[in-house]
Amino acid sequence: MEDIVLVSIPLNQTRDIYRKWSLDKSGGGPDKLWTQDTKETIFKEVMKDFLAPKEIQEQWGKVK
Repeated sequence: MEDIVLVSIPLNQTRDIYRKWSLDKSGGGPDKLWTQDTKETIFKEVMKDFLAPKEIQEQWGKVK
């Protein structure tokens, strides 16, 4: 069995990034334009139900 995670981000926080990305639709999608802080917050919030806090920090260090 696989876990599925739904990540919901308020439209007002992503609209401008999506518009900027859609001008040239560069590879990787609009999330390539997210700030490092945004990526870290999403990663940690998604992983908090799967890993211990120390493990989350370790994995984030590998991802970033």
